[in-house]
Amino acid sequence: MSKKSSKNFKPLTEAIKDIFFIHGLEERQLLAAYWEKKFSQAAKHARLDKLTNGRLEIKVDSSAWLQQVSLLKPEIKEELNKKIKKNLIKEVIAKIGDIS
Repeated sequence: MSKKSSKNFKPLTEAIKDIFFIHGLEERQLLAAYWEKKFSQAAKHARLDKLTNGRLEIKVDSSAWLQQVSLLKPEIKEELNKKIKKNLIKEVIAKIGDIS
């Protein structure tokens, strides 16, 4: 068995970063962190739940916050897309559910 040159291998940290990027985890982590910072008041009552096929689902803890997040949908979409420098989020959906 021949030894492969270490030139062919990436450092583990780079490989892990590539895996996260391929599966969208890096973007999701960035979105979650930015959500907590930018929408800190809403983040106490709502959490990002799913991002599938351009559809971001946000769970909220009450009907009052469902209304509030519904009013913020355009801003949420714009701000989060701007943060990740992609037009990844096409639609924002808010639902009442468990946010713990």
